[in-house]
Amino acid sequence: MKNAVSCPFDGKVRRAIISSLLANPKACNWPLEMKMTKSLAKECPDPEFWFFLAKSFKFQTLMSLLAQKDIIFRQMLEYTKQKDLVMKTAPKVELADKKLGEDIIVQKPKQTLMDFIN
Repeated sequence: MKNAVSCPFDGKVRRAIISSLLANPKACNWPLEMKMTKSLAKECPDPEFWFFLAKSFKFQTLMSLLAQKDIIFRQMLEYTKQKDLVMKTAPKVELADKKLGEDIIVQKPKQTLMDFIN
């Protein structure tokens, strides 16, 4: 019996990754590309990363992606930076239904003709 290489992606996820990363997925060699996704899974087992990468890049074949490891490394840094970004929420301010103090009546001084002109 052959030792099966375990791939964290199932077939549907691998097909979706191929469709999203390739420029023309209909004209690709599907058995070869499916095998390349197993190699990609060794690089990064998170399928969401590959969909993140597909937003910025399109490739003719996944083999060219494996040859350009610097793209994978740079995009992995960007992906982890965005993934770890925690949005800070503004503190919630609750207004009381009751008045806390007395009302202050402010009287404006009467305006003279010279104040109006200035």
